[in-house]
Amino acid sequence: MSPVASGKVKPSRKAKRFAYASRIFSPLRLSVLAAAVVGFSKPKGKEAGLLMIQIDGLSRRQLERALENGKMPFISSLIRQKNYSTGSFYSGLPSSTPGVQAELFYGVKNAVPAFGFMHRQSGEVWTMLTAKASSWVQNKLKKQSNSILKGGSAYSDIYNESAAVSGFCSPDMSIRSYLRPFNPLGAVLLTIIHAPTIIRTACLLVIELVVALVDLARGLIQKENILMELSFIGARVGLCVILREAITSSVCIDASRGLPIIHCNFLGYDEQAHRRGPSSRFAHWTLKGIDYAVKRMCMAASRSNRRDYQVWIYSDHGQEKTLSYSSVTGTSVQKAIRELLKKDAGVPRVVSVGPVGHVYFCKSYSNAYLQNTAKLLVEKCSIPLVMMKVDSKKAKAWTRRGVFMLPRDAVDVLGDNHPFLREAARDLAALVHNEDSGDLVICGWEPQGIPLSFPKENGAHAGPGIEETHGFYLVPPAANIPQKSYLRPCDLRNVVIKYFS
Repeated sequence: MSPVASGKVKPSRKAKRFAYASRIFSPLRLSVLAAAVVGFSKPKGKEAGLLMIQIDGLSRRQLERALENGKMPFISSLIRQKNYSTGSFYSGLPSSTPGVQAELFYGVKNAVPAFGFMHRQSGEVWTMLTAKASSWVQNKLKKQSNSILKGGSAYSDIYNESAAVSGFCSPDMSIRSYLRPFNPLGAVLLTIIHAPTIIRTACLLVIELVVALVDLARGLIQKENILMELSFIGARVGLCVILREAITSSVCIDASRGLPIIHCNFLGYDEQAHRRGPSSRFAHWTLKGIDYAVKRMCMAASRSNRRDYQVWIYSDHGQEKTLSYSSVTGTSVQKAIRELLKKDAGVPRVVSVGPVGHVYFCKSYSNAYLQNTAKLLVEKCSIPLVMMKVDSKKAKAWTRRGVFMLPRDAVDVLGDNHPFLREAARDLAALVHNEDSGDLVICGWEPQGIPLSFPKENGAHAGPGIEETHGFYLVPPAANIPQKSYLRPCDLRNVVIKYFS
């Protein structure tokens, strides 16, 4: 019987050569070659491994919207075909990566008061992207507990202590980290091995640049600031393509090497959502690339012959659609507070990187003065929520609707439809009591309207809002997740510890 009659067509020599070359130069094969260059870990074949993929800033509601619109086909297939379960993930407060990862990696809640704050010990203003701030915080955290990253790898994270390998993490962002000794021969070999990936990344850069220019034109039509729009092109190209591809390649290598735990964080969606809003078309555009990156990493993990990996996917927090404070009031929050208090002996320092800000006075004032100032900030400066600590576990809160006590009056401050009402109220009070919090804490959260963010942005997070605190997790059936209506970072940490025990 002929091949045609039997229904089988014998491939030609050319097709065989092409298939062979495709296998050799596939990203998965290349990651094995790269792993051979950097070195394998000791275990082979039976020990458990864990790949944790964080999609920064993607709320559960936006995830469901993306799945419905076909933006994330691979993750959708995990749910349909691999029986991955989806659950709600409560970020804790502040609802930003430094707070979430401190609780996830070390089990410490409310570790920082915001993404940006004044370090009271030094008097310096810190943001958690800097090596100085992140290193100081993680050195403090490791004295309280052990990191779950021990012996593993971390990419694009705020903390990397105990990880054997790390890249693009906040503590890496220093001149000293770039002056570490490296193997020149290994670097050359890795460049040669990853030549196909480099070419692919270059092509993606061109595509992303075209999309960025279209977005620039749209922004100018909408009368956005031209300098901010131009700076945004570099950010979106760097985060949405270069960083994403570098992280993906590194994770695939680590899976081939057999590192016990691999944690990575994709920033592209979060960056776009800050600028255009969490439900914007351009924010959701980035999810296609992230979805394909997740697919490549999952395939590398499943083909690793050195560990039996599970892959968990989660988001640390979501984002709220916001109005900028300046667009509503016509001035910055720093200037508004300075004008209000200019007759006082000392003008306070206001640090507000996002929808949560801190007001630091240069000298001590009585509680009566602080309470009167908090009231004025709401009435005269149109700040939706102002708080101050009153004892070890409580905080007083001023809003347009009156004066309340946290966590007792959670409904009045956060709204009656908040999915994590009681826990969010307790965390908000704890945030006010953080040692580096301001004498007054200001917040743009408004349960009965569109919340404010103090910088110029259309999407924001760090506060107690419904969307910004509501992330998600996706795990396989074997993950043994506890039966709860939602998990918070310390719950996920406990599952990780149990998984490796």
